[in-house]
Order: sequence, then C-alpha cells, then structure tokens
Amino acid sequence: MDQKVKGLLEKIGVDEEFQGKLIQAKSPEEALQVVQDAGFDFGMDEFKSLMQQVLLYSKQETGQELTDEELAMVAGGWDTSCSTLIIGLISGFTPFIISAAMAAI
Repeated sequence: MDQKVKGLLEKIGVDEEFQGKLIQAKSPEEALQVVQDAGFDFGMDEFKSLMQQVLLYSKQETGQELTDEELAMVAGGWDTSCSTLIIGLISGFTPFIISAAMAAI
C-alpha cells in the first residue's frame, strides 16, 4: 500500500483535531485542502477514490447498508453533503477497520 494512503488512514483514525477539520469541510475540495494542509499529497480523483473504497469496505465489514447519501458518493456524486459523508467515514474508522482497510487497499 502507498505510504501516503497508510499515513492518511492512520491520521484519520487517531487524530481528533484532524477529524474535526474534515467534518467541518463544506465540500470535497475543502476536505482535500485539509488533507493537503496536513502534508498528504493527494489529487481530487485519488482522494475521492480512496474515501469511496474505505466507505465501502467499512460498511461491508460492519454489515451495514449504504445510506442514500453514501450510495451517491460511491456512484460519483460526492459534491453534496460532504460533511455528512465525512462523518460517516470517520465513525466507521475503528482500529480494526483501519488496519483491515489498509491491508485490502
């Protein structure tokens, strides 16, 4: 796995201040800026793809179904309700999910 992906997933899993900044993002562009400001070199397509993969993986592992907003995100419509989606992603970031997602991605 790419070191920046591993680093980002680990940071999301343990850094509550970072999580808060992501949750406050009003758009995917703002969320990406938070990630970039933390020193992670992601482009928008790469960032969206990673978040989609992690969301799907966390839902599969927990046996939960995707909400309508999450389904729209996975289908490529991540331009709305960014903070709701980020909150959903972060809430699924248990240590098990992080390590399992890192192994799977």
